[in-house]
Amino acid sequence: MSRLRAQSAVDAETIGYGDQSYWDYLDQSAREKHDYFMGKGDPVTALTMLTRTLSEALRGNDGD
Repeated sequence: MSRLRAQSAVDAETIGYGDQSYWDYLDQSAREKHDYFMGKGDPVTALTMLTRTLSEALRGNDGD
C-alpha cells in the first residue's frame, strides 16, 4: 500500500509521471492545502485537496 495520501500523488506514481521526489511534493502540497482549509473551518475544500486527481491538481499549470 502506498504511503501517499493525496490522490494526485497516487495517480502520478501509478502512471509513472515524475519520480519519487515529485510524488512526495504533490503529496506534501496537498496535505498543506488540506491543513490550511481545515484551519479556515472549511472541511469540504480541505478534503478536496486530498481527493482531487492528478489532472485536477495540474489544471491551469502551463509550466511557465
